[in-house]
Amino acid sequence: VNSRLKTVTTMPESASDGAVRLYVGASDQTYIKGHVYQYSQSGSEWIDITPAGGSSDYEQLQNLPSINGKVLVGNADGKTYSLVNRNELPEDIEQSTSFPTIYTIKALCVFNNTLYVGTDGHGIYTSTDGSTFSQNTSFPTSYTVQVLAVFNNILCIGTYKHSLYTTTDGSTFTQTASFYSGSSIAALCVFNNKLYLASDAGFFSSTNGSAFVPYTSSLFQITISSLVVFKNTLYLAFNGGGLSTSTDGITFTSPIHPTWHTIKPLGVYNDILYA
Repeated sequence: VNSRLKTVTTMPESASDGAVRLYVGASDQTYIKGHVYQYSQSGSEWIDITPAGGSSDYEQLQNLPSINGKVLVGNADGKTYSLVNRNELPEDIEQSTSFPTIYTIKALCVFNNTLYVGTDGHGIYTSTDGSTFSQNTSFPTSYTVQVLAVFNNILCIGTYKHSLYTTTDGSTFTQTASFYSGSSIAALCVFNNKLYLASDAGFFSSTNGSAFVPYTSSLFQITISSLVVFKNTLYLAFNGGGLSTSTDGITFTSPIHPTWHTIKPLGVYNDILYA
């Protein structure tokens, strides 16, 4: 009851019941300690599966990547944890000790069989096994990476105050010239064969990941914090502005109440949209 929800996600279990679990990351009211909670479709209660030593917010549980049989989770302590889907026991969460434990993890994504980890002020780290990590020095090592997405075999990298970068091979990175220089990227989402991008410069779409078309409606003067696709509909969460939807990526509804709440994470579980 006294927790602030930060993010939600789902992932399949390889346990004997084969159920899909819902995971929620939360922080307490002091913003000092964070937890990961698990809810089973066949269960009746939430289970606290926070790893031993986990002491900060788990803010990136959306669209978690899986590599080498493990699902990777990052938290604001800079600790990378693997959710090993054997059963529901807390012992099935293990810390990856090879990743710098002082770095805050902002984003995770698998691209070309490689795990990409976006950090706060330390660029990108990569891993091919989910256990051993190395810094990708081809990308600026002092940048903050806020979001990662794969679109048309292109890895798209949304940064804080350094706009959007793309790569097709993980070695050569190109700053997207058509996008606003110096802007911060808040969210990326693929919908109806287009890449949608939310930033402090506005809301945009692209058919190729390089040329972006802005949406000029007054609706998008409010900062967008999250994007998700649910039942063939694109959902937009606004900072202090509720939710907006679109079935074609062209026209959008007025924000759905409660408009007085800032919505951060969006997730889908068992045909239900969670905000």
